[in-house]
Amino acid sequence: MRRVKSATILIETDASLTDIDGTVYAQSGTGSGFIIDQSGLAVTNNHVVTGGRSWKVYVGGESKALNARVVGVSECSDLAVIDIEGDGYPALEWYEGDIYAGLPVYAAGYPLGDPEFTLTSGIVSKQKAGGQTNWASVEGVIEHDATINPGSSGGPLVTEDGRVVAVNYANFDLNQQGVSIQYRAIARDEARTIIERLREGEDVQSIGINGQAFWNEEDSISGIWVKSVQSGSVADQARIEGGDLIMTLEDHTLATVGTMEEYCDTLRSHDPGDALDVEVIRLATGELLEGQLNGRELAVVDDDSDIAESSTDTRPTGSKSTPEAEADEPTPTPVTPPTATPPPPTGGGLGAFTLWGSNFWGTLGSGGEQWYTFNSNQETEATLIAFVQNTDQIEIMVYLGNDIPVWPPKDANLVPNVGIATKQGNRDGNDNTVEFIWQGPIQRDTKYYVRFINRGGATATYCVITRPDRYDCS
Repeated sequence: MRRVKSATILIETDASLTDIDGTVYAQSGTGSGFIIDQSGLAVTNNHVVTGGRSWKVYVGGESKALNARVVGVSECSDLAVIDIEGDGYPALEWYEGDIYAGLPVYAAGYPLGDPEFTLTSGIVSKQKAGGQTNWASVEGVIEHDATINPGSSGGPLVTEDGRVVAVNYANFDLNQQGVSIQYRAIARDEARTIIERLREGEDVQSIGINGQAFWNEEDSISGIWVKSVQSGSVADQARIEGGDLIMTLEDHTLATVGTMEEYCDTLRSHDPGDALDVEVIRLATGELLEGQLNGRELAVVDDDSDIAESSTDTRPTGSKSTPEAEADEPTPTPVTPPTATPPPPTGGGLGAFTLWGSNFWGTLGSGGEQWYTFNSNQETEATLIAFVQNTDQIEIMVYLGNDIPVWPPKDANLVPNVGIATKQGNRDGNDNTVEFIWQGPIQRDTKYYVRFINRGGATATYCVITRPDRYDCS
């Protein structure tokens, strides 16, 4: 496994993205990858590098940052090939044997941007699994139980002798506590075929966008949210802009169930140079535009401001139903972080707080739930301490904003969390309160959500402190 460590890389990306309402956000993200050629060619996920302005790579756990450039990407298969400066690197080889349920495997990478190399073990659980997500539509997927976390995406899944079985890209399938117990990777046969084209400088199943499925069930609006556009790409030539919502492609309505499936099926059924009819809503202005990819530029055909308004404004009070970056690509960070806003007293809506900020209070009826959001800014660790009265049946779960592209989520129980608060201690010395604590590493410049659920039979009141040096809510 020494060669696996020496050929596995940590990738840091800086990007500028556009929110669906036209707001420009800065983003810093991390992911993993692995070298496939001594010249410095390496594989990672498209969602790790797409939209980036610059990329820094750390090889084999070394502290020296190396520059890299993107050679080719596949939006639909969530794969990318990058070229690291220099040469003479150790490289991994593909596994040539049968991939079967029960095959022992190891997931390598740098979760949460930690510079310490991580290797977890497991087995292949399913030889063929579904690959539809809100950021990709992967056709060849295997399922395994070797733990991966945000930041592990793009890293290799290898056999006991260090040969690559698949490329990790997502976590799925939760236990009753909402913790991921199964993980998915792009299988060797699909990955290798796509990678051979990418390494030659070809973009595959791509139009040059950093895109993500957007679906607002209440208002029956769906499409591909364009977070950024690659200069000179097919999308750029058609005059698609960051913040646009691509509604239809070749008359196919996109993202009808919140995935990239319709978008990618359309691209796969046409040649790269084919002219494709496209319909776009520019939500920042309320304009409806039509045109073609590889054809005529977008032009305004109608003022559809009502649609734009409904998709951005008709949300639960205090919420912002905005798609976020996926899996390991930390959430776009507003230049000005949100100020603390208390939630409705009996639950509902979306509250916000800041780490190392003021305490906040809430009341939650039996069976109710309350959500909050916070931005990590430059923090790498977070502590939340809740003092609860009237019940000890409170669940507090923390989620990456990347995993909740539209708030509120359609089914929060299917969203993987990054931690659950545990009941412990009595630091405030009050026998009438029950103390719950969550502490964990966090990614810089990333949005997180916190979900409170009252499983008890009585109305609960709580106070939360957001700093570890406090002992009560006074």
